[in-house]
Amino acid sequence: MKETGFRKIDDLGRVTVPAELREKYDLKEHNIVDFIPKKDGILLRKIYNDCIFCGSKENLIKYNEKNICLNCRKALQ
Repeated sequence: MKETGFRKIDDLGRVTVPAELREKYDLKEHNIVDFIPKKDGILLRKIYNDCIFCGSKENLIKYNEKNICLNCRKALQ
């Protein structure tokens, strides 16, 4: 699997993320990403805004940098 390669930025400032990387990092249409400036480039990080177990977007808390909803927290107890 080729994970790197050059991409052009289009006239609207967009760049295409290679399919191999989208699959490997579970990047899907409408996901939210963060651009983090680094000394030698830019880090692209996926923002998780749903429960890691069920996908719910309600009643979330962070635990070890992961989101868990109220129902899944109860189920884990």
